[in-house]
Formats: sequence, C-alpha cells, structure tokens
Amino acid sequence: MEKKIKLSIIIPVFNVEKYVQTCLDSVIEQSFRDFEVIVVDDGSTDGSPAICDAAAKQDGRICVIHQQNGGLSAARNAGLDIARGEWIGFLDSDDFIMPDMYEKLMDAAEKARADIAVCNYLRVDVQGKPIEKQDQPIPDAVLNRDDILRRALRAPFHVAWNKIYRRCIFETLRYPEGKLNEDMFTVTAIYDRAERIACLSDALYMYRVTPGSIMQTKKTFRHYDAVEAVDRCFQYYLSKGMKDMLPACEMRTFDSLRRVYYDLNQQERRAPETKAAKAIYRRELKEMHRQGCLSLKCLCRAALFGISPELYRKTWNGK
Repeated sequence: MEKKIKLSIIIPVFNVEKYVQTCLDSVIEQSFRDFEVIVVDDGSTDGSPAICDAAAKQDGRICVIHQQNGGLSAARNAGLDIARGEWIGFLDSDDFIMPDMYEKLMDAAEKARADIAVCNYLRVDVQGKPIEKQDQPIPDAVLNRDDILRRALRAPFHVAWNKIYRRCIFETLRYPEGKLNEDMFTVTAIYDRAERIACLSDALYMYRVTPGSIMQTKKTFRHYDAVEAVDRCFQYYLSKGMKDMLPACEMRTFDSLRRVYYDLNQQERRAPETKAAKAIYRRELKEMHRQGCLSLKCLCRAALFGISPELYRKTWNGK
C-alpha cells in the first residue's frame, strides 16, 4: 500500500540557478516533515536542472520532472497531476520560506478545519534582505467564503504561493496555460471551492524581487492577460450578485490597461490586442452603470484616459 503523504509542495523551476538551492534548502529544513517536493524543471537552459537533480539524490522526498518550456501554469499543472498529498502548496523557485512556515500553516488549517491556510509575506532583494515593510498585514483569523472573496483581489490573498490548499480544491481546477497573471485567473475559482480559510499574520514567505521578473520588465501585448484575468473576477462577482466588488475589479482592470498601454509604441497602441483590452474595460463600465455602481470619479477618470492617455498621466495618474 502506498504511504499517505500529508503535503505536496510544487516548485516550478526555470533558469534560476542563482536562487534555487536556497529555495530547496528552505523546504528541506522545514520543521514539518511529512511532505513530498515536486520540482518541475520547465525547460531550463542554465544550471538549474543539475542543482535540482543533485538535491533529489540527497533527499528522497524530492522528485524532479524535466519538461519542455510551457510556462508557470504548465509547470504547476504538471505537479498537480502527480501530487499525492492531502494538501497542496506552491513555492516559486527564486523565493524561500521560513523554517516553520508549513508547520504553522498546517496547524492553523487543522485547528480551524479550514480548506485553505494563508500567511503573510515579505518582499526581499536578491540577497534575501527585506526591502519594505508589508503594508497590507492580515489578521490572525478564520474567514468564511464570503469574507475571503471580498479580500481576494488584495495581497497577500490573490497569489498562490503563501498558502496550503486541501487537495480537493484542485480536483477539477488547473491553471490557464499560455497566460500571464495565472493567479488572478484562478483566484475566485479557488476561493469558491473553500468553506473556511485560516489566516496567519506572520510573514513566513520571502518573495524575492529580481531584476528579470515579470513585474520589473517592459510590458508587451502578453501583459494584457491581466485585463482578461481581472475581468474573469468581475464576471464572477457579477454572477454572484456581489456588485459591491465591481468597482475594485474595474480599478484593477483600468490599472492593468494603462500600465501596459504606456509601455507600448504608437503602432502597438492601435493594434487589435489593445483594442480588445479597451473593449473589455468599456464593457465593465457599462455593466457597472447598469448595476448602479459607477461613480462620477470613475467615469471622469475613464473619460480622460479615453480622450488623452498622456493628459491623464500628467494630471490624474496616481490620484
């Protein structure tokens, strides 16, 4: 009979030879011991695969999958497909965690009989030193589905990696392959499958900000995925009658749209991809008007950006 495993930790890896050993060490050194580690090498071309294979030889709990590059979602899904744990956790391979993170998350989840447990996180630099104080602390609390859905668009609730999930959450759910902003695409679907969520105020996950990360690079058409991802949340809240959440979605849609727009050249700003993103935003505005939750400030902001994005940037940006 196959031994039952409490927790499956899925670590997608792609060209992170500078950081992956630190990541793996932080997992191996966990005070909670009943886990398997599924490392998915997503077509790395540097020394990452060799580092992961060496770690697997040293610790039998580590399994390494090598596959062609398919992106973060494809790597996570490959891990989900073979995970044996009662619980699932995700860890980005350039990050690291505190030695008691999984012990505290498991304890909180089991005491609360929760389906998900989440902890706070800190942003750190390439040396692993904190670069800012967490400005969105979370309480030590147990939230129900409605509570967490109303916080789902905020850090640290919308990301995948500072949590553990009951395996059943992903029974019929996978991350969207070929898309950026995969966490936002799935956040409402994940919380919709949970009854109770245990929250820990402790910052136990260290999120490393690296120069080549998606958040630090120049935006391209692919980054319009963020508009589509937030719109999926918009449509979810609309279907559930949670119209008070529509303005928060609209603000994130608009923010995603303008951030990409300003990084594009004039020809790209007139391209079909830009027109499609703008169409999504206009549709959200019309729906908010129909629902009676379109504020005058929102309407003026949208109108000014529509008339002159450059004038908006000079006069309104950040307000």
